[in-house]
Amino acid sequence: MKRILTFVLAIAFGTGLYAIDKQALADTLTHYVKSRAYVSDVTISHVRVRNSQVFVYTNRSLSQVSLSQNEVRDLRLLVSQMVLGNNQGKVTIYTDGYEIGELVTTRHRHRAKNARYTLPATTQWVTNTSRPYSAKQGLDGKHIALWGSHGQYYHQPTESWRWQRAKVWSTVEDLYTTSYTMPFLVPMLENAGAVVVQPRERDIQTHEEIVDNTQAMSNGQWTLGQGPGWATPERPLLEGENPFTFGSYTTEATGNKVKGEMKYTPSLPEGEYAVYVSYKTLPNSTSKAQYTVVHKGQKTTFAVNQKMGGGTWVYLGTFAFDGDRANNYVSVAAVGNGKEIVTTDAVKFGGGMGSVARYKQPNSYENVPSSKELPEGDAVIIDSVELLANQAHAITSGLPRYIEAARYWMQYSGIPDSIYNYTDSKNDYVDDYASRGIWVNYLAGGSAANPNQPGLNIPLHMSLAFHTDAGVRDEVVGTLIIYKDHDDEQCKNYPNGKSRVLNRDLADYMQTQIVEDMRAVYAPEWTRRQLDNSSYAEVRHPKVPAVLLELLSHQNMTDMKYGLDPRVRFTISRAMYKSFLRFIHEQYGTEYVVQPLPVNSMEMRMESGLSTPDTKSIKVTWAPTNDPLEATAKPTYYIVYTRQNDGDWDNGVRVTTNEYTFTPDKGTRYDIRVAAGNAGGLSFKSEVLSAYIAPEEKGQVLIVNG
Repeated sequence: MKRILTFVLAIAFGTGLYAIDKQALADTLTHYVKSRAYVSDVTISHVRVRNSQVFVYTNRSLSQVSLSQNEVRDLRLLVSQMVLGNNQGKVTIYTDGYEIGELVTTRHRHRAKNARYTLPATTQWVTNTSRPYSAKQGLDGKHIALWGSHGQYYHQPTESWRWQRAKVWSTVEDLYTTSYTMPFLVPMLENAGAVVVQPRERDIQTHEEIVDNTQAMSNGQWTLGQGPGWATPERPLLEGENPFTFGSYTTEATGNKVKGEMKYTPSLPEGEYAVYVSYKTLPNSTSKAQYTVVHKGQKTTFAVNQKMGGGTWVYLGTFAFDGDRANNYVSVAAVGNGKEIVTTDAVKFGGGMGSVARYKQPNSYENVPSSKELPEGDAVIIDSVELLANQAHAITSGLPRYIEAARYWMQYSGIPDSIYNYTDSKNDYVDDYASRGIWVNYLAGGSAANPNQPGLNIPLHMSLAFHTDAGVRDEVVGTLIIYKDHDDEQCKNYPNGKSRVLNRDLADYMQTQIVEDMRAVYAPEWTRRQLDNSSYAEVRHPKVPAVLLELLSHQNMTDMKYGLDPRVRFTISRAMYKSFLRFIHEQYGTEYVVQPLPVNSMEMRMESGLSTPDTKSIKVTWAPTNDPLEATAKPTYYIVYTRQNDGDWDNGVRVTTNEYTFTPDKGTRYDIRVAAGNAGGLSFKSEVLSAYIAPEEKGQVLIVNG
């Protein structure tokens, strides 16, 4: 009898007496949730019964699974049956401080309109005005912050630069996540119309040239502005130095017609370069500054909203340049209504090499886990004898800038040291991960997303911290996703008043999309892990919807057999992009359209002209690619891009059928590529096909890509 009583609890409230086997109930709940996700066992702290009302209090495991309203109902019925012996009980289940019904996400039900995360419409930060398409059912007008894991950092105890993660399976996490973000995820989001901003350098080009406003050629009435601007440092940056305070900026009043132009001309070796611009944001800045990038003679124009983002590097695009200064430059024009002003500071070409020099600080300490409190300590004495002695041994990483951690890109980009210097200079490792969410808040500061904090006035809609987790198993470790329901001040709302439970909604969209797409295409055994409400800096700090993705285990061979396949990286990146798309359109109550997949079966043939047989034309054809995972991803038009000889690509011609015919000039090589488009945006571009008709043609050669 004594043994039975250790498992069976008799509870009497009101008029009922019930024998409750807590372990059996916990086992039942565990079996239910483990059939849906890889989580720990459910445990029950206590059960209360009052007449036909049942109250169950469990650990967090039950909250780590995405359950629909029907599944929550099934759980209540299970509990009622086990506790009361019938299905008539009113069951309330508490987990992680929530009643389980509160945790049903918008993937399963619509939230009330006044509970959704929306921002007022505003002029987009950067708009490519040369693109022959829009993406109104994509992400036009939306701003997203994201980053891939870690990066090389300066380890103060050993006074050396090192990776933040171990080197395993042919990579290191510091670089591995960028093999998703840079070639796949960010371009997908940008093809859908979004502006994507990152706290790490995005360009792998190791050459860099910056043309300052004092070096630019101008016409019009340009004058030096009042206050600091960029100047290229003559040596590596030291602790706390901000290159956007070293120089000046230039300004001119706008006019209905072009009143003046500043031209920034680099001297670049031939290659592809990311183009960044900088300017000053002032109370009367224009929202439509006109920039023109001339790249190997081609022209691509941009409208930049200078009411936001002043005093940092603003990415326009990546283009091919060569040494011809007449056909390779960036210009900014003073176009507007005459009541606003255009400012201009500098133009940066290429990613470059790391240029922040680090040295050991007094009172530095070893690494601490991201979810723990930082050790107590006194503030650094900047002018101490020890610090000055160490400063003489300052060293840069010696690596391309894109490899470095976010802390150093933030400093190089003019972000105040109060943002990236989280530990008062004591630990670069902690500075790197802890500052990223604070950087998000600084970007959004002053905008409708974060109106009570000074910042760059960029209305961010969300942020993503993209990592790969640790762990080794004989099977797939799979996908974990982390969110936080309160911020550093224990506030459970965003600054715009909406509940941070929306972080869980975003997390559920992303985890579900990745797991379902991986199971459908590559790995039926792909594991869904916890939907985890945990206090990590990268999701606790941001004051906009934010998630931390642990995609897979970079230490686990089974995961990396998939993770090293670029086709898998494409599919997973597309799943992340689709989760952003679905979450945002759910907030605004609008219909989304997923951008198409790249075209296939592309071919090019030469044909004789109908009226003049001696005239040759080139006909290019292709086929759309069906997406079995997404019904909306059907093309409704195509963009055909052309490059002649050694020039750069043009901005494309829009066509409505899957063929394109043009008449080439003899002696000119034509390169053609195609992208599929719809209301959600553009696919990736196709492979390149080329045609050339010799002036003295003697025959034809057909080249087949096997």
